[in-house]
Amino acid sequence: MIQTTINSIQKKYLMEDQSQKFEYNVQRFIDETNPFGNNSVEYMGHNLSFTEQDYDEFLMDTYSYSTSILSELQQRFPNRSLFTSMKILNPREWPKNSQDLLFFGDDELENLLEYYEHPNIHDNVQCSPLFDVNKCRQEWAGFKLVISNNLSSKDIDIILLLLIQDYNDTFLNIIKLIQLIYCIPFSSVECERGFSRQNQIKTKNRNSLTTDTLDRLMRISLEGPESSKFNYNRTYTIWSNQKKRIGIEK
Repeated sequence: MIQTTINSIQKKYLMEDQSQKFEYNVQRFIDETNPFGNNSVEYMGHNLSFTEQDYDEFLMDTYSYSTSILSELQQRFPNRSLFTSMKILNPREWPKNSQDLLFFGDDELENLLEYYEHPNIHDNVQCSPLFDVNKCRQEWAGFKLVISNNLSSKDIDIILLLLIQDYNDTFLNIIKLIQLIYCIPFSSVECERGFSRQNQIKTKNRNSLTTDTLDRLMRISLEGPESSKFNYNRTYTIWSNQKKRIGIEK
């Protein structure tokens, strides 16, 4: 998606032939809508004018803005080939032809394995590898065959559950690679949702909530069942049996 966005911006606003087309569309819009009439229009008591210089500056601003967006995207996602390689783990991206599928994703898999085979070091302690890189290569061909024959029409979240249930011993390392990649947040939406929910729970009138209590309440609110499906009687029973409660008859 990142590379697609970059390509789209380049094609529409920065490539020479397409840029000329963009300029043509802008000029056609101005000619057809004629917003300024005789190069000026009054808006809320202000006289707005439009000149040829304004048109040129608008095109320059568009070019500058588009270039800045590309620069920010490239700095924010320097290793785009890694994200692109992750697409091979989604069966919806696979070719339908069995011959094409035979060697599909081999290069991308090597790209992923090259990245994840480096030692995982945390607090100056080297952790054990998350999966076996060589066995991952060995499992790849059989993994594609099983998925294409039995599970290709299903979404990846369903596929992953079925893989863990029925093929965990057969494709142990591929499954770990998929789990690792699909837990990577590709946007800050979840974080922003969490902060929003935190502000709804920990209000000025509840500012003495401990971190543990706030954490539990947020987990319930974000990940728990709907209130209509929640078993309040069972919850009450567990709560009342934890310790002696004043005013509660056993």
